[in-house]
Order: sequence, then C-alpha cells, then structure tokens
Amino acid sequence: MTIQKRVETLESKLKQKTRLPKIPSDFAKFNNLIGLPKSKIAPFDEMPIFDYELEMISNIQSNKYYALNKARGIGATEIILRLILHKAALNKMHRRKFLIVAGTSSELARDHLKRIADLCTNISPMINTTISRDYIRINKSKIIAIPANPGAIRGYENVEMIFADEAAHWNLQDDDPVLEAIEPHRTKSDANIVIVSTPNGIRGFFAKIFQNPDTKYFTEVIPWHVAKELISE
Repeated sequence: MTIQKRVETLESKLKQKTRLPKIPSDFAKFNNLIGLPKSKIAPFDEMPIFDYELEMISNIQSNKYYALNKARGIGATEIILRLILHKAALNKMHRRKFLIVAGTSSELARDHLKRIADLCTNISPMINTTISRDYIRINKSKIIAIPANPGAIRGYENVEMIFADEAAHWNLQDDDPVLEAIEPHRTKSDANIVIVSTPNGIRGFFAKIFQNPDTKYFTEVIPWHVAKELISE
C-alpha cells in the first residue's frame, strides 16, 4: 500500500469516528436528543413527551389548518416550539421561514425564540445557527418573531409554518385582518397554520373558528383535567 493510500485510509477512518449523528426524522427521538422538557415545579425533573402531546403534533402535521383551545400549563407551547425547531433543522429548502406571532408586540414571540435557542444547545454541533433578538437562522431555515400586524405577516415569502400563540388574548379591537394576512400563506407556500390559545370569551377570530361548524380548521380542545389524568398515569 502506498503512503498516499495509507493517508487516505486513515483520513477516512478519522471521519467515520468523528462523524456526528444526524438530526432524527422521528419527533420523539429528536426530543431525546435535545433534552426532554422539565417540570416547572421543584425539583424540576425531566418529563416524558406525553401521548396527548404526540397526538397534538400528529394532528398539526396531518392538517394544514389547525386550531387548539387549551388549558393553561399543559405544555402546548413548549411542544410546538420543539416541533418548529425540528422542522427547521430538517428543512432542505433555502430561506424557508417559520413565523411566531404572539401578540401586538414582539416580546412574547422573542421569549419563544429564546426558548428555541436554549433547545439548540444539545444539537449545536449538528446545526449551523445564527441567533439574534428577532430571529434564529438554523441551517437553511429562519425562525422569526413578529407582532400580530397584518402588514408584517403579509410581507414574508416562502413560509413553512405560522404559529399564532394566545390568539384569543391579543389586544386588538378587530383581529380579523391578522388572520386574513396569515391564511394566504397556506396556498402561497403550503404553510402550516397553527392557531393556539387559552379561551377568552366569545370574541375574535379564535372564537369564530371554534363556533363555526363548517370551519376549515382541524379543531382540538385539551382541558386541564385531560392532561392531568394522562400525566398522572
């Protein structure tokens, strides 16, 4: 064997040893990789991904229009942020965007970005990231925090998912124009539209979605006692 061939063989073996695992396509395995959610109650133990959370994710992935009426504290926001990170890390389309809308200001959406940035820690060798106040670049994807402003939402192209969080609590006299700016992304770029909130009376587009028997949205309701029973099993 020539010296050149030996060098090439050693380099090949070294690459195999140092090769990092790929981001798993399975969502449950991905969560084991980034670290399981932690309880918000001392001693802050790790918690499994519960069946109702996996069913929620399955329903989101199976329905381009998805709306969730949820109880507070069931972990819905956390699991959806993990889904956004998973999809962003796996995405192969250049400049694909994920929009997080969480109120009339960008502050809550920025807090969601911080949570995603923290989740990136355990997979940082496997992904290329750039983190700023209003967005996170992950490989070919960009996760962006934006206010519930129709002009801001309408201006983006190549959107993979829009996550509208606590949509029933936005401080808007008329929030219909926001939904009217969100929904065209469904046909424009085959985006997933995910509308989530705790209830807040019979007002706004969130209530209209759940009151309409012919809604195009897949609607799901997860009350606290459902999650509590599943968690305690």
